[in-house]
Amino acid sequence: MSRLPSFLLCCIALCCFCSYASAENGPVSEYTDVPPETDTLPQVPQNPNFPSASSGTPLPFPDMPTINDRRSGSLDISEGYGAQILERMLAFWQPPAGSQGHATALLRIGSTGSVLYCTVKQSSGDPALDESVCTAALRAKSFPAPEYGIISDVWITLSLPEKKAEKPAIPYAQQVMDALRPIVVVPASIRSPRTVGADLRIARNGSLISAEIAKSSGDLTADRAVLKACRTPGVLPAFDAPEASRLVQIQFTLSRQ
Repeated sequence: MSRLPSFLLCCIALCCFCSYASAENGPVSEYTDVPPETDTLPQVPQNPNFPSASSGTPLPFPDMPTINDRRSGSLDISEGYGAQILERMLAFWQPPAGSQGHATALLRIGSTGSVLYCTVKQSSGDPALDESVCTAALRAKSFPAPEYGIISDVWITLSLPEKKAEKPAIPYAQQVMDALRPIVVVPASIRSPRTVGADLRIARNGSLISAEIAKSSGDLTADRAVLKACRTPGVLPAFDAPEASRLVQIQFTLSRQ
């Protein structure tokens, strides 16, 4: 066998060593910057303001309406649902006689329109009026179903106008004297107060039928001044009564002071 050059023997030895290393350690990857595959997912930082599902705290859904969510009821009322409830309530409401004021009640309407409960939240101060509000809801039994079947709270106020105090009626005799007073002319000859009494028969339309001095003042000019005023056309007031005429007694005190 011929002798090989020494440098060729060195190359053969180096190749044998690399083959042995590959068999021991497996194939060598061509890319050394790729991390090895694992079964563990990378960790994502957790937002501390949002509870995790594993924490036991229910995840928040702010857009989901709930039974106690007043916003859903307000939405129904603004869209006219409250008006539908009020219209049906008024159809069954029987206001108690003699009551007055305002009573506000809260109605909870079920998903099918049934009344779940009714309670007076603002009293009118009249127990009969307060009771009549929820009684009307019970008589109605059911209402239009709320939109989307959401249980809704509806506020209803039923009112009876307060009775205004009536002004006391002015007696007809006083009305007659008030009409005559501006046109009674006090004679210049009167030096001291003079009191004149007269009986007037007045028709329903205010026309004078007769006028007489019932009590003289003792001064003829004073008596005549009163009768002249009574006989002025269109001065006396009319009255509303079954009788065709009335006898009215009046009295004036004439004075220059």
